[in-house]
Amino acid sequence: MNAVTTKWLEELESGNYTQVTGTLRQGEYGRCCLGVLCDVSEEGSWEDAASSASFRDPVMAYKTPRVPDYEDAADFELSTGIAAESTFEKTGIPRDHNGHDVQGMIATLNDSNRYSFKEMAELIRGGVEAIWEAYEENENFEQTGKETK
Repeated sequence: MNAVTTKWLEELESGNYTQVTGTLRQGEYGRCCLGVLCDVSEEGSWEDAASSASFRDPVMAYKTPRVPDYEDAADFELSTGIAAESTFEKTGIPRDHNGHDVQGMIATLNDSNRYSFKEMAELIRGGVEAIWEAYEENENFEQTGKETK
């Protein structure tokens, strides 16, 4: 586990943040699991994003330098729902597992399945296979209504 991931897990377990869903950052201390990663990556900065009536506090976007893959693209990327690719890459966690986007699985476990920050830290510490197993278990439950444990 690298230094960014170690710091991310420490912050998830610190109690310094209020867990939110559906956005990286909401208000001063509200973060989803990936919003905490944005904070510890120190790659970009937070900026005001369009407010939504469904959120009590203002939603913030994470601004990161854009990977120079696109000739005509802006030189930065604003993210509100999941971390920029370059931010997630700093964790050293593989991007893909069994044909599924690992960051997307983490977002789903935080947002839809309501795993706590401590549960998320435990899964991330367990590696991509632990994340996959939790994701698959919850996807099976949503499709069948039957627990798979």
